[in-house]
Amino acid sequence: MNANGETWFDAGAEFRNRMAACGYDIAAGDTWSLNEIHSGVRRNTGNSRANMRELLRGLYQGDGSVPATKGIVFVIGIGQNTVNFSEYKPTLEDWLQDAPFWADMDRYVSVFAQEAFPDARFWGVADASREQRTLFLSDFLEHPLLLAENGPATTETARDFLENAYVPLGGAAWRWTGGFGYTDISDDQMKRLIAEQTYSIRHFAGTRPNGAPGARFAMAWAPNNTCADPSDPGATIPCIDPTLFAQLTAGILDRLASSLHKAYEQGGSTPEGACGPPGDHSWCSADVPNATFNNVWLTFPTWN
Repeated sequence: MNANGETWFDAGAEFRNRMAACGYDIAAGDTWSLNEIHSGVRRNTGNSRANMRELLRGLYQGDGSVPATKGIVFVIGIGQNTVNFSEYKPTLEDWLQDAPFWADMDRYVSVFAQEAFPDARFWGVADASREQRTLFLSDFLEHPLLLAENGPATTETARDFLENAYVPLGGAAWRWTGGFGYTDISDDQMKRLIAEQTYSIRHFAGTRPNGAPGARFAMAWAPNNTCADPSDPGATIPCIDPTLFAQLTAGILDRLASSLHKAYEQGGSTPEGACGPPGDHSWCSADVPNATFNNVWLTFPTWN
């Protein structure tokens, strides 16, 4: 890009021009999204933050021939199985104190979505209560916002933005051992993981003064029926007949749709509907063999 004499702003503006040429209509509600803000921005590697701010300015503003509009950004995540925060947490704390960066986020971005794909091995503790599982899910799903809210005065700009724009990008991607969290579990277990994520996000919103973090909902969907190599002793995902796999994933989608609808219907007055019909909250239960909670996430909102 630099070799052509163009800038990061130019790249964003060009993207907006191509959107318009393809028929996307801002006035009709279309917008842009960026996937993804990489870890170099969090670490402040080289000119990564400055470049990202210029790219987002171009996406927001265009070249003057398109209407200015805020968009969506997705942020690269970290696994729920993480136990060593010696690098991640300090760099995130530094990032949250970069007021000019977050001021630009507020100018150009309407939704700030952190990839937070749960790991079923750190959720499905069978003898734990729904409240316990919700606590651990919330601390993971909402951790950037929680850290900003518990930070010093220097995080005020980030905190104000995230309290209105943050949304966790949860996981509905089934049968993965990595990339989308660990979901190499049965379709029934996956339905329960989705239900409790929905409950957790909706419940968290109810604890906030304005409920803003729960006004939006996002789940990654990427069905995976990749056949394991029988000669690989570490392979864990066998093939499922394609017709059966389509039926099972349709059932997972149905559970997602039902959880989302019931948790947010009539203004989302209660998260209980995420777990099943009134009086029956059976979907908010779990039993993943050898699952255990990762207690490190409970300490994450405390600043170093």
